[in-house]
Amino acid sequence: MSRGRYPRRINLSEIDRDAVDRYLQVWDPAELHFNPESFPWISARSFFGGGGPLSLDLGCGTGEFFCELARRRPDELFIGIDNAYKPLARAAMSAAAQDLDNLLFLRADVRQVWVRVPGSSLRGIYIQFPVPGPAARKYQPRLFDDEFVAEVARALEPHGRLSVLTDREAAYNRMLQTAGKIEALRRLGDDEFTIRIDKSLQSHNYAVWIGRGRAPHQLEFIKSGPG
Repeated sequence: MSRGRYPRRINLSEIDRDAVDRYLQVWDPAELHFNPESFPWISARSFFGGGGPLSLDLGCGTGEFFCELARRRPDELFIGIDNAYKPLARAAMSAAAQDLDNLLFLRADVRQVWVRVPGSSLRGIYIQFPVPGPAARKYQPRLFDDEFVAEVARALEPHGRLSVLTDREAAYNRMLQTAGKIEALRRLGDDEFTIRIDKSLQSHNYAVWIGRGRAPHQLEFIKSGPG
């Protein structure tokens, strides 16, 4: 897929069904809303059959970021979540091509999934960039509100981290203000960041925005805990 090709334009005939079956779960939003208990916990045991540090990528798109992170960190577990099928299918095929066994993808509404995330269970939560396109000119970080940040603080394990990238300085400032209301989350300095985004860790959206001359703004927060 070329850098400028929008992921939702993927032709369905290109999709490897075996890869999708192996790496992608689909959760119906209506069922999740009315019967959340019918879905498994978003946990290392439910998704991978065992324990291990688990991280989520919210709005993972075509999965370049988590595929590379999963390759670099084979002892950790990763779940990418998005609500668009075609990018997730592409992500599943990328994971299959690398035969990654510590990564899965979930098609679901990222605002709904918190009912199935146990407290103090996540090593990391990542959010990277809005989708490139005309609508992004009016992008507002609607996901990143008081309710969302409260769920993040609940879901992260002690010393777990929230990592955010945006191309919008105004969005960066609003997110900084919103997260600053949560006492359990401490903002990290640039020298404390867990992730340094080199070329191999760039998501599709990241690469598009950088190609258009947009500067990335990065935030990381750590959840307080004992020790």
